Amino acid sequence: MRAFCARLANQWGASETELRRLLRQLADPQLPVPRGDYPFRVEQWDRTGERLMWLVAVADNLLVARAAFEEAARLHPREHWLLRHGIRVVERYNPGGS
Repeated sequence: MRAFCARLANQWGASETELRRLLRQLADPQLPVPRGDYPFRVEQWDRTGERLMWLVAVADNLLVARAAFEEAARLHPREHWLLRHGIRVVERYNPGGS
């Protein structure tokens, strides 16, 4: 029983340390830049289409990227959204269907 409790205490200490590190990382407003080698991107553009406003998601999988794109358009239907594969536009969402 003592050996089990000692192992449990060691595991708890390591888990607590890792949890605190992750919480500090999330609290940092300077989150790491997303990986640049993922080919799919979901982007919000300004109304003129000249300026990227927000990079919502990067993905290595079209299904994941499409789900992020559809959810972004659903949650923010007044914004302009692009789903890209590299420089190619896979899908475009414009308010009002234009």
